[in-house]
Amino acid sequence: MNKNIRKIVIFTIICATLSALTPSNINIGSQCAYAYSDDEITGLKITSGFSGIPIYSSVSYKNEYRIKTGDKIPLVSYSKITSDKTNIKLDIIETKATDIRVFVGKENLKLADIYSNINIAQGEKKIIYVRLYSSKSASDSDYTEEYELIVEREVSDSEDTNLEDNTITLKQYDDIYLDNLMLYDESQSNNQMIDFNFDKTQPISNLNIAGDISYIKIKAVPEQQSYKLRINDDEVDTHGNNKYEKYISLGEGKNLIKIRIVDSDHKAREYYLNLTRGVSTSTTNVNKTTNNISLENTQIQAQGRWQYKKADGTIATGWTCIENQWYYFDSTGAMKIGWFQDTSGKWYYLRESGVMAKDTVIDGYKIGYNGVYISK
Repeated sequence: MNKNIRKIVIFTIICATLSALTPSNINIGSQCAYAYSDDEITGLKITSGFSGIPIYSSVSYKNEYRIKTGDKIPLVSYSKITSDKTNIKLDIIETKATDIRVFVGKENLKLADIYSNINIAQGEKKIIYVRLYSSKSASDSDYTEEYELIVEREVSDSEDTNLEDNTITLKQYDDIYLDNLMLYDESQSNNQMIDFNFDKTQPISNLNIAGDISYIKIKAVPEQQSYKLRINDDEVDTHGNNKYEKYISLGEGKNLIKIRIVDSDHKAREYYLNLTRGVSTSTTNVNKTTNNISLENTQIQAQGRWQYKKADGTIATGWTCIENQWYYFDSTGAMKIGWFQDTSGKWYYLRESGVMAKDTVIDGYKIGYNGVYISK
């Protein structure tokens, strides 16, 4: 045999042998087993309710990009839920890393429990950051690897309301009802009830209100506590201290508000408040400095509530970190104070300045290092 040919044969045999002995890439049919380091995720599963949700390596959501068991988890992955699902949770995170921490959205809200439900509004894309750490004492910014999961919630094709042009198309509703619907003027934080006669059998209520009422509280009480409640497509708490309540900022002129209830059998009913607000005669511009944090030109008072204007000009919502202090702003941008239960079901206390309390005792209740109520 020619010497060169013999060398090629020997080299091929050696390469094949080494390949067979290397565990980092063993083919078994179409599956591939990988050798993972401590700063990698080896398995990831998300669910919504009792259903598993597919994860993809491409935003095209094509089956060829679906991540299957045994596939390597990419640093950026994608998923999508249908419009009838309101949240997702990270059901399984497998890794050799010493610690895992999960952060949500542009606000970088850190979850106290990495397996908490994460709410997603219709049409919203939410980024979930899964960060791996080599030590439990490492700072949040000192992670060894970061994975991004971008989850999109579809918009219902059967949506019957256009809140932009204030048009309503009614449909046949199921036999479930609100028990009561109350409105409060919150513009001056006086909690004064607005004169309103609610008829639970009427799907549309038309109401004219004064021009100086720019911020209201809606309290929508279902006939059964088990009913799910949504106001303007935002899920409303039905069990906490402020159950059935939502604050709404009103513009001048027409304001259309949708209230939807759904029972455990998926029966649903929708109510619409068609509020016409008169023209306001005054405008207040206020700047504020609190808790030794200079917020001039960034924290503003609007509709009787403190709001925070971010660098990009938008109003902050949800958990927001300002100079290493945590604040919470509701969906209208209003700053929360006092006892507060977030979407994960955990209780926090927000001081008069809006700053989240931590490592202290409030009203006889112990607050942990992360701001979560521990025990009395």
